[in-house]
Amino acid sequence: MKYFFKVLFWTIWLTLCLILNGVLFSSFDDKEMVEVCLVFLVVWWVITLIIALVKWKKYRKENPALTKEQKNNIKQANKEIKYRNSVEYKQKYLSEVEIENSYFGKGILLKNSENPENIYYTDIKSGFDKMFTLFGNKNDTPYDLYEFLIKADNINYVLDSLEKIYKDSKNIMEKCYVEIYNKIVEFFENPFENTSTLKKDFCLEYLKENWYVHGIQIYDDVVNFNIGIDAATNHEDDSCYEIIVSVGYNTQEAEVTFNASW
Repeated sequence: MKYFFKVLFWTIWLTLCLILNGVLFSSFDDKEMVEVCLVFLVVWWVITLIIALVKWKKYRKENPALTKEQKNNIKQANKEIKYRNSVEYKQKYLSEVEIENSYFGKGILLKNSENPENIYYTDIKSGFDKMFTLFGNKNDTPYDLYEFLIKADNINYVLDSLEKIYKDSKNIMEKCYVEIYNKIVEFFENPFENTSTLKKDFCLEYLKENWYVHGIQIYDDVVNFNIGIDAATNHEDDSCYEIIVSVGYNTQEAEVTFNASW
């Protein structure tokens, strides 16, 4: 609604400018009318410039200009990214390693040896297909790997821990349903710019039957599952929040994180 009024205001405001200009040119021989139009146009431009100045100050307050140090840091970061994507870097530090696991099968992992004291696996190049389908047995379509960062000497511990988590995924999710449901309901009860609502049939049982995993993040001590659910009447509004179920390897207990992103 707020966006609608902004569009309405600027539509009327710009239309007013066009009308004043039109009257000015059509009444060029009428000196008095020309003077009146010029006065209104000057007032229009003054108000417009004041609005622009206020908006600019607000923007600069929220997005301050970069300092010289920040510009240099960005320049260095871009240089580093460019180097890490170079053929030279990949040939020097990256290699593919085949890992076999009794539960997940075979997988080709990308190993980064840039720091000899901290060698990491940073990606799953292929294989380990079960890792992208078995959590909760809910997915017809494999979910995506959002991040994978495991110390090389920790890979067996991580895979063993993940096996336990996957095998107990139904019980893990059972403990999360009520919290996820309450967070979603609370989100849609609070007003925000669009007017989307929950589906009429959205309930706890609906959540249990229709949730899915769309992404996974795997680290040395925890795995995060990004949970999706078609809860809103307007499907696009389900992208205005994210649900993450995190399971620690030590405790095998889940923690729910709900973040609004609108």
